[in-house]
Formats: sequence, C-alpha cells, structure tokens
Amino acid sequence: MGRIFDISIKQGIAISTLFGDTEPTALPHQGWQIETHSAAGIDYALLTAIESAAEFPLHADENAWFGYVVAGAGELLLGDQDSVTESVTYQAGDVIVFQPDTFHGWKVASSETKLLFAKPTC
Repeated sequence: MGRIFDISIKQGIAISTLFGDTEPTALPHQGWQIETHSAAGIDYALLTAIESAAEFPLHADENAWFGYVVAGAGELLLGDQDSVTESVTYQAGDVIVFQPDTFHGWKVASSETKLLFAKPTC
C-alpha cells in the first residue's frame, strides 16, 4: 500500500509515527489480495486484483464502509446472498459508500485494480 503516517499529539506537539509496509495476504479468490491496517480509530483495507482475477463473489459486512477506486475498472455486482440482480461499472477515482449488510461482489476489467476501503474501528 505504501507508507502509513499516523499523525498524533505528544506533549502538545504534532508528531508523526511511520508504520512500515506490510505484505499483502492472498485471498481465496484467484488473483485477489488484501492489506489491512488500523490507526486513529479507523480500519482500512486495500484490495488488489490482477487483470485476470476471478470474480469476487457476493458478500456483505455488518458495517458501513467508504470505498475509493485507486486504480483500474470493472463491474460492481449487487444483489442478495444468492444472486446478482444488478451491476454498475466503476473506474479509478470513483467513490463507493456501502451501507451495512449490502451484498456486493467485484469483476475486474482489463487492468490491475486497487480498491481502498475505510470504516470506524468497532
């Protein structure tokens, strides 16, 4: 993901704590990997998919998430736990806000895709 700076206050002065790069973790869906971090009460994750990645199946989370498409393009799949009922295209620069319990999945177009997500730490 790159470097992570956690800016905080120590003895009334703003300071920076640098977290090192982490190695991504492979996901069970071919071609997908994830990096996760927590800082300042925020959990975030960077999903990366190679251009030939398998479709990321429908899934949901009990939390709301804020998403930003860092790179790439494809289809955001929407539906219920059993089937896709709709899809929308996404591209670099798009912002996607997921309400709690919304089933969604991902299809990657013809380039590497990077999706950054954030939510308050529970």
